Amino acid sequence: EQENQLNSRSKKKLNTAEQERSDSALAAALAAAEHRAADSAQKKQEAEMKRKALEARISAHPEEYLLITTGNFKTGLLGGISETPVTLTNRSGVKMDLIVVAIDYILHNKKIFKTENLSFHDIAPGETATVTAPKSSRGVNITYRLTVANSQQIGMAYSNFK
Repeated sequence: EQENQLNSRSKKKLNTAEQERSDSALAAALAAAEHRAADSAQKKQEAEMKRKALEARISAHPEEYLLITTGNFKTGLLGGISETPVTLTNRSGVKMDLIVVAIDYILHNKKIFKTENLSFHDIAPGETATVTAPKSSRGVNITYRLTVANSQQIGMAYSNFK
């Protein structure tokens, strides 16, 4: 009977030791999971902060993220401009709902003859779109500038009218 009691106590000690090892392994696994979750939450928070910083930079200076170029255009013998391609590339990483580019037709004396506005709608990130500027009966050169850039995705409403 004493032997049974000793065996019973030994078994209880073994069971207790096994339970403690099991509990500590579980605690370690939970701690590791909590650490991974905290790392994941921190990474998400950092990503969100970077996204917001980028959105703020895009909103403050959209001209740095919207590449505007003009191709070769035709000029008449006595002036006049036609067939002017205007290309816009959205390098911002966000969808632009409306972009307006002002095209100035410049006379021989360097004065602006007239200004035409070209609109680009629903330009996705990385997308390039080209439109042809209207003809002008006068002018020997053109200049261009970004005047409006709107994006609902980041709540941006930029305007730069001169």
